[in-house]
Amino acid sequence: MLGGPPKIDQPEGDLDNKIIAELTDKLHTAKQKRQLIFASHNANIVVNGSSELVGYLGVDTTGNRQIERVGAIDNPEICDVITTTMEGGERTFKDRQDKYDY
Repeated sequence: MLGGPPKIDQPEGDLDNKIIAELTDKLHTAKQKRQLIFASHNANIVVNGSSELVGYLGVDTTGNRQIERVGAIDNPEICDVITTTMEGGERTFKDRQDKYDY
């Protein structure tokens, strides 16, 4: 595929919560056909979009970004990062459980 997967950088900056909810529903279908890469601070996109791989960037002592955690959203370390650092984290996991029963 020419150009590789689309990369979407922080869409939550331009979208309200209703649109983000609609987006996450569409991600379930879209990701069956192609890989999507998101950079986001919004747990709704990560969790309700059923991300298959989450990478968490931290900052080292010199101020450089570095990958600190990588894994699936059901990995306890990744769940912890999502709930403690992402907007709407803990509530988002509850919403996912209510909506998708997992």
